[in-house]
Amino acid sequence: MQKKRLTLLVAVVLLAAVMSFAGCGKSGSKFANSAPTIKITSYEGVDTMNQFVLDDDGNQILDDQGNPIPNPFYQSLADLETSTPILFQQSIYWHATDTDGSIEGYAFRLLDESGNPISTPGNRFLDGTGAVTPDNVANKFGVGWILHYNLGANQNIPLDSPDANRTIWSSKKYVTINFPGADANGNPSPRISRFEVIAKDNRGDITQQAAFRVFKTSSAKPTCTVTTTKGNPDGGQVGTGIRLSFSLQDPDPFLQATAWYYEFKVRKFTYPGNQMISTTDWISTSSQPKINQYLLTKYTTPSLSSDYDSAGQQVTYTEVLGRVFDLAGIVSDTLVYNEQGQLIGKSTITFAVKEGFHPRTDIYPQKFYSLGDYHFIDYNDESTPEILPFTIIGGVQRFATPLFKNFENEYTAVHSSNIKVWVRWGWWGEYARVTTGGQEIPVTDPYERKVDKVLDATTNRNYYSEITHFDIRFNGEPYNFVGGYIVTDNDNKRWRRVPTNSPLGQTVVLTNPLIYPGTHTFEVRCVDLQDEVDPNPAVIQFKLESYIPPASRSGILIIDDDQNNATYAPDDVVQEKYEYMLSGYNGTKTFKIRNAESNPGNTFADVRGRNLSLSDLQHYKMVIHHSDHPSNSSTLPRDHDGITMYIQNGGNLLLSGTHLVSSMLDAVVTASQRTLISNLGINYALGSASSVLGSATGIQINPFMQKAVGQAGFSDLYTQYFDEDDPTNYPEATFNSVVNARKGIGIVTYFNNYTAEPIYRLGCKPTSYYSYPPTQAQYDLFNNKVIGLRQVNPNNRCYLLGFPLTYMHKNNAKLMMDKILGEVM
Repeated sequence: MQKKRLTLLVAVVLLAAVMSFAGCGKSGSKFANSAPTIKITSYEGVDTMNQFVLDDDGNQILDDQGNPIPNPFYQSLADLETSTPILFQQSIYWHATDTDGSIEGYAFRLLDESGNPISTPGNRFLDGTGAVTPDNVANKFGVGWILHYNLGANQNIPLDSPDANRTIWSSKKYVTINFPGADANGNPSPRISRFEVIAKDNRGDITQQAAFRVFKTSSAKPTCTVTTTKGNPDGGQVGTGIRLSFSLQDPDPFLQATAWYYEFKVRKFTYPGNQMISTTDWISTSSQPKINQYLLTKYTTPSLSSDYDSAGQQVTYTEVLGRVFDLAGIVSDTLVYNEQGQLIGKSTITFAVKEGFHPRTDIYPQKFYSLGDYHFIDYNDESTPEILPFTIIGGVQRFATPLFKNFENEYTAVHSSNIKVWVRWGWWGEYARVTTGGQEIPVTDPYERKVDKVLDATTNRNYYSEITHFDIRFNGEPYNFVGGYIVTDNDNKRWRRVPTNSPLGQTVVLTNPLIYPGTHTFEVRCVDLQDEVDPNPAVIQFKLESYIPPASRSGILIIDDDQNNATYAPDDVVQEKYEYMLSGYNGTKTFKIRNAESNPGNTFADVRGRNLSLSDLQHYKMVIHHSDHPSNSSTLPRDHDGITMYIQNGGNLLLSGTHLVSSMLDAVVTASQRTLISNLGINYALGSASSVLGSATGIQINPFMQKAVGQAGFSDLYTQYFDEDDPTNYPEATFNSVVNARKGIGIVTYFNNYTAEPIYRLGCKPTSYYSYPPTQAQYDLFNNKVIGLRQVNPNNRCYLLGFPLTYMHKNNAKLMMDKILGEVM
C-alpha cells in the first residue's frame, strides 16, 4: 500500500512538470507580454495618410479577390497642403490599453514637415540626443520626445540641464500643443506638423505603433503694446528706475492672448531734432521671471541714463521699441497700420530720464490703532469700512481703536500686559480720491481708492517707479524681524530692509515686551526702483501710560465744551462760575477748553476727531463736562470713547447741558454706544429724553424753567436773572439779556426713560406769571419733569443734568457741587 502511494505521487509531479513546459497545450511562453496599444481620441487633425487599410503590423489587408482595401479616411500630404489650416493651438487627447497589465506612462513629440523633432512654447525641452530616451523607444521610433520632471525632482534645475532629474514619460492623458504657424522670419505661414504619442506598460514594453495626427495650422499676426507698470509716460519725465510692461493683442479667435516672449530696443534721440544717436540690439524677455516685464535702471543692462545736461536742460529723449512673438512663433510689426494702410501708431514709448526723484513715506493714522485691557471700544465703529481686530471678554466684543491724542498732542494709550499696537504705512501716491471727472487727487487715506502710483516727495510728479522695499526702525534700532537684511546709512544709522512682498507687508503689530510703559518711536522709509530712499523717513511717536487705579487718582478735570460767545457762553463768565462752584474743593482743578475749528482750545484731536484720552482722564477722581451753549451740540458723542473707558475703569462723571442733551443721547444710541448710556442710567432707546423747546430752536422759546427742584437731598437750583419781586432767589442779572427779560429758560432736556435716581425736577413758571407765562397745557406738560439724574454704578457715579449750570445761580450751583464732591471724592 505504501509503495502504491509513492508511485502515484511521482506520477503527479512528473505530469505537473510536463504541463509547465508544454503550457497545457497552448503555444508561446507562459511569461510572454502583450504590448500596449494607444489611439488618439480627439477629432482635429488627420489620423491617416495611408491609401489602404493596414493591420496592426502595418501590412495591407486584402479583400476576397486579393486586392488592397481602400482607406475611406485617406488624405494625402498634397491634399493637406491645399486644405484650410486650423487654429495653431490644439488640445490632443489619447487613450491606451494593455490586455495583460497596466499603462505606466506616455511620451509624445512633435515633428515638422521634414520629420525632424521640434519644440514649441509650452513644450520647450526635448531629448534630441537620446540621452534620456530608453533604448527600445529610440531604436523603434527615434529621439526628440518631450522632456518632463520625474516625480519629486528639483524643478529649479532647467529641464535642458544634464543635472535635471528628467524623463520622457508622463502621466498626462492629454496635452495642449502650440503648433507652428510662422515662417523662418516670424511672418504668418501655414505649417504642417505631426504629433505622435506612445505608451509603455508596467513591464516596460511600448506600443508598437505610435498614435499620430497631422495638423496644418496657422495664426494671425499679433500686435504689441509697450508701457510701464505705472502707465505710459507719453514723453514725460521718469526716474532712473522703471519697469517695462508689454502686452499682446491677438486677433486669433477663441484663444486667450498669450505671448511666447517679447523683445525690445532702447534708443536715444536728440532733443530737439529727433536724430537717433544710439540703440541696443533686440533684447529678449524670455529669461525674465515675468516675460511681460523688464526692469531698467541706471545699474541694469541695458541701463537708463539721464536725458538732461548738468545745467538741467533736456538734451535727449529715450525710446523703447517693442515687439512680441506669439505662441505660434509669429512676430508683431513695430509699426501699426489700419485697414486703409495708414500708419496709426508704433509699438513704442518715449520718455525723458531725470535724476533726483525720491519717494515719500506715509504712516496712515487711520490704521494706527491699538487693543488692550485699557484701550478698546465695545461697539462696531461705522466710521471705518473695515472690521478692526477684536477680542471677546465676558461675551462682549472689544475692538481695536486708533490711539488718542493727549493734552501734550502725543499719540497715547494706556498700557496693559496684552496691549497690541498696529502700524500701517505706505507711500505718497498709493491712494487717491477720484473725482466724478476721473481726476485723481492724492490722499493719505487708506480707505480711498488704491491707484498705486509713486509721486515725487517734492514735486508730486509721477515718475513711473515702484516701491520695492521698506526700511524699518523701532526705538532707535533696526526692527526685529526674521526676514530682510540690515542696511547702514552714511551716518551709521541702521535699518531693517524688507521687500514689499515680504510676510510683513506694510503693517507691524507691536506687542509686549517690545512695547512697555513709556515713549516709543517707529520709523519707516520707502525704497523705489531707482534704489533711492525717502530722505525724510516717516516717524510716529506714541506714549503708553501705566494704568492708574481709581484709589490712586485725585483732582478734578473740567472740560469746557462751550464755544465762546458773548451772548450765550462767554468764556470768562463760564470759567468764573465753575471756579466758584468748585471753590469748596482744595485739590487739583484742571480746566481745559475743548478744541473746535471755530473755537480754538487746548486739547488735540486724533484721527477720529476725539479730544479726550483715558491717558489724561485717568489721573482725575472726577471729570466735569459742560456743553452749556444753547446753539452748539455737545461733542460727547465724538469724545465718547475716552469718556466711556474712564467710567468703565472707576471714573466719576458730571455732565451739564441744554435742550441738546436729548439729541446727544439719541446720537449715542444711534452709534450703538450702549455702555455710556447704561452708565448714565438711561434706557438704551431713542427718545429717552425730550427737549422743552420741542422742534423749535432759540433761547427765547418756552422760557418756563425758573428753578431745578432738588430731590434726594439736593437743594434747589435757581435760574439766574434779576427779579425785583423775589430778590432772595433771583438777586442778580445774568449775562444773557433774553433770560433777564423773560425770567426763565427753555433750553432744557427732560428724561422720559431712565433707571437712574432723579435728583432734579423742572420748576415751571405759574400760568399767572407776568412775564411769558406758560399755558395750562404747557405747565401740565413741563412742570415736575425729571431734569437731573444720579446713577450709582458698582465702581463709579455719574450725574446727568439736562440744564446748563452756567445759567443757574452760582451760590445754588456751589451747594450742589459740594454735595456731589462729598459723594465721590
